[in-house]
Amino acid sequence: MIITFAEYQIELGEWNNKQDMVNYLKNCFNDYILLGENPDQENEFYSLAILSGNSEGKKLGIGVCSQGHGLTPNVLFLPQEMRIILGFNFNVALIDIKRKEILSDVQLDSLFYKFLHIYELDLVIAIHEIGVIAFSESGDFKWKLNRDIITGSIITKNGLLLEFMDSPLVLLNLRDGKPLDLENARPSGTVSN
Repeated sequence: MIITFAEYQIELGEWNNKQDMVNYLKNCFNDYILLGENPDQENEFYSLAILSGNSEGKKLGIGVCSQGHGLTPNVLFLPQEMRIILGFNFNVALIDIKRKEILSDVQLDSLFYKFLHIYELDLVIAIHEIGVIAFSESGDFKWKLNRDIITGSIITKNGLLLEFMDSPLVLLNLRDGKPLDLENARPSGTVSN
């Protein structure tokens, strides 16, 4: 499968073992990044081949070693910044495609679930098992909350509404992460993860 991203194309791959993935990256790319290396907990292997749309050909290879807890790594494309954000295991990594480097690799307090991208605020929210962390598209930390196992999350007109397993609902201001009044915050329907 190929995904178009600004002037690049990205080819996704899944591998049976780490050695096959690393051999592919070494043979196809002058520059590659390997994420999630932990010999005791590597069970699934994924790659992103970032290809230039012009005569440059293959630009950058990225390999991800996943612990395989049933959560497939997640990629968020930031075309204005020429960056991608990868969520996997207990990590969120921000990668600059043009510079071919990891700008940040944030360790989460629990397993990564998904991204929410609020374009108007230049805000990326990473949802993990027991909380959320928010940062700008350039990787600057904004705010975070850790509380309980998250069973649902949704962006409302008022903020980020989180549903927890054993704690009350909370509505967070998207700009600063501070709790807001819950009155009329819940949209019609259910909160989903």
